[in-house]
Amino acid sequence: MMKNTMKNTMTSKKRERKKVYKHTEEIVWQVREASDIEIGKSEDIYNEFAQLKSECREHFYVVTLNQKNKMIDKYLVSVGSLTASLVHPREVFKPAIMDSAAAIILVHNHPSGESAPSVADKQLTHRLKECCELFGIRLLDHVIIGKDQYTSFDDDHLI
Repeated sequence: MMKNTMKNTMTSKKRERKKVYKHTEEIVWQVREASDIEIGKSEDIYNEFAQLKSECREHFYVVTLNQKNKMIDKYLVSVGSLTASLVHPREVFKPAIMDSAAAIILVHNHPSGESAPSVADKQLTHRLKECCELFGIRLLDHVIIGKDQYTSFDDDHLI
């Protein structure tokens, strides 16, 4: 008799897990279908993140995209200081993997107003590109937003 009760309890727990997983899967699917923003060039990203021009600290975002370069979502990965932002690949790729992204675009601002990439920006981009190759996710661009201009690694052939 006790064996049968344990079995029913275990079966009930399994059913609950499946329901939660199925519910989560449906929510993720709805989020993916929500965006109609297509990213065709670096200017599209600049326009989407223009509000970063006025930030007094560095903000680093990852934009996840589907196979047709439509934005799935954008995620704030790090908020740094006046001159730097600590970014780890783990934080960049977690949302990309959770979104099943086909591609990503990196975006951050320079509070100084200068959009030229620093040596650290170039090193980070190179490191994240290597990670993209391991995950099978394309790195389309890294856009740095300054006060009145932006720099695109893709446009400048730095990727």
